[in-house]
Amino acid sequence: MRFRVQVKPKETTSLVVEEAKPLENTYVLTNITSDQVVLFAREQSINKTIEEALKNILAQKKVIEDLEAQKTHLFPRRRPIYTRETSDLQHHRHDQRPS
Repeated sequence: MRFRVQVKPKETTSLVVEEAKPLENTYVLTNITSDQVVLFAREQSINKTIEEALKNILAQKKVIEDLEAQKTHLFPRRRPIYTRETSDLQHHRHDQRPS
C-alpha cells in the first residue's frame, strides 16, 4: 500500500497511519449462552437484529432441552408398560393356537 503526501522542498511533514486488524471470532450456536449474547450486545459486537435472532435461538434451545428432560423422565415409565402389554399379547396368541 502506498501513501501520497505532498511535501515542498526543504520542508518536513508527518504521516500518521493507523493500523487496524479486523477481529473475528467463531461461535457455535449449540454452545452459545444467554450471558454471551448479553455481553456481545453490551460490547456492541452484534447489532439488534443479530441479538434478537440469537435470543430466539436460545429460547428454542430451551424448549428442546425441556422436551428432552420430559422424554428422559417419561421413558423409564413407558418401558414397563410396553413390556407388560407385549407379554400379555404373546400369552394371548399362545392361548389361541390350535392344539
